[in-house]
Parts: sequence; C-alpha cells; structure tokens
Amino acid sequence: MNKKTRQLKTKKSAEYLLSEKGLEALKDKLESLHAKRKEQVMTLATLREQQSDDVSVEDASFIYAMGMIEAADAEIERIGHILNHAEVVTDKSRKPNEVTLGSHVTLEGDGQSYSYTIVHSLEADPLSGKISIESPLGRQLLGRRLWDKITFRHSQRYKPLSLKLIHIA
Repeated sequence: MNKKTRQLKTKKSAEYLLSEKGLEALKDKLESLHAKRKEQVMTLATLREQQSDDVSVEDASFIYAMGMIEAADAEIERIGHILNHAEVVTDKSRKPNEVTLGSHVTLEGDGQSYSYTIVHSLEADPLSGKISIESPLGRQLLGRRLWDKITFRHSQRYKPLSLKLIHIA
C-alpha cells in the first residue's frame, strides 16, 4: 500500500468518497428500494386479508413477503448510512497533475492503451472502465503523475505488464 492510499484510508476512514454520478445512482437505488418495500408491504396486507382462520400465518407467501421487506430494510439502512457519510469528489477538489479518486487516466503499454476512471469500491465496474482505489491497479495509480511508469502484475501466470501513464483528466 503506497503512501497516498494510507493517507486516504486514515483521513477518510469513516466516509465514502463518491462521484456525483455515484451519489445520484445511490439516491435512485434508495428510491427504488422504498418503492419495492412499499409494494411488499401492500402484498403482505393483502395476504393477511385473504387469510382464513384455518390457514396458518406461516405460509410460504407470507414468509417470502416478510423476507423481502426485511431485505429491503437492510439495504435501505446500508445505503442511508453511505449517503449520510458520503463526500462527493468533484473536479475542483482533485489535484490536476496527480492521480486521485475521480481521475480519468489513460495508460499505454504492450502496444495498447487502457482508459480507466478511479472510483470508490461502491462505484467500481471494471467492464465499464471504472476501477476501485482498492484494486491492485487502483492502488498503484494513486498519487502517480503524468509519464510515471507502473509495473502491473495481473496474474502469476503472465509476465508483468509495464504501463506508462500518458493522460490524467
């Protein structure tokens, strides 16, 4: 773990560092979870109304609906915690010539170029080019400057890949 990663983890240990898009995505997910929870509560109420005296409250549909409500509650609580402890990283808060959270970087090596956005693990999506600051490559990139070289070992079976940082935005 390099110096920048240690500083980031100790300084921001209780916070989540998110992009504006990541924050909006979490808010949308929270809204969707509230709607799903409301739907499950209505389903549960319908099941209770349909229940006759000889049918046990513990039937499968009732148990399923309760489980869905509990799962939604847990996820709502988790996302609420994240939103309450989130800090949005904007372009203005980033250092212009150094790779930090939110940087868009282009690496060149082995005759190919690779473009990534450095994000918090909550937003990571490697297939979309968003890599976490906690990933092996993300940790190596934090604090790097333009034209720095990085040796990336992506697997024990392959030789290390030598990459050059050619663009930071």
